[in-house]
Amino acid sequence: MNKLLLLTVIVLLCTCVRAQPTFQKGNDPAPEGKTWIAVPELTDEFKSRQVNLKKWQIEPVGNDWGWIGRPPGLFQARNIEVRNGKLRVNVGVLPEAQEINGKTFTHFGGIVRSLMPAKPGYYLEAKMKANRTEMSSTFWLMTKYDCERKMELDVQECVGVVSPDAKEWAKEWDYVMHSNFIHRKTECNPEPTQHQGSIPLPTKNADRFYVYAVWWKSPT
Repeated sequence: MNKLLLLTVIVLLCTCVRAQPTFQKGNDPAPEGKTWIAVPELTDEFKSRQVNLKKWQIEPVGNDWGWIGRPPGLFQARNIEVRNGKLRVNVGVLPEAQEINGKTFTHFGGIVRSLMPAKPGYYLEAKMKANRTEMSSTFWLMTKYDCERKMELDVQECVGVVSPDAKEWAKEWDYVMHSNFIHRKTECNPEPTQHQGSIPLPTKNADRFYVYAVWWKSPT
């Protein structure tokens, strides 16, 4: 596979009213006199037996979203489940290739979107382990379509296994935290802007859970 499928989970892992996100000692960025408060609509420990559809959208199309996946990976709601206190995005090979809108899909995966949008001031974190395949595992934020400002923030995008056919830039993507900020191309913004960076991790992304996070510090 020479293209990556984005598997997306947006989760704030705190269920109490007064919440404490995950920081190493001395690294809590909260301003003096301020405390973190959980946002119930974006908070889930996945203790129930099913996905809470009042918080999360697992259908690829709907609520002004229409991305069904990047070929060869097709997003399907049936591939999302809650099991043993974890939200799982199952991936694999389709029994038969599917042609949709002139594109060929040979693999299946899934996408999970929050119904409530994040806002400036929010701190978002996901405790995530990559699937042990060549299909990517990603924690990201995206604005709905706006011709003037179509913004994307990839907090983490990685793979669990690197294909022998992977291009040189992707050879180490199975043990990396790679982040992107993109002002995407639109009719009003013909020249996209992208800032990206990455750091190596001590183990592969599929070997253990890591906590990835972003603080939307201000409107600017």
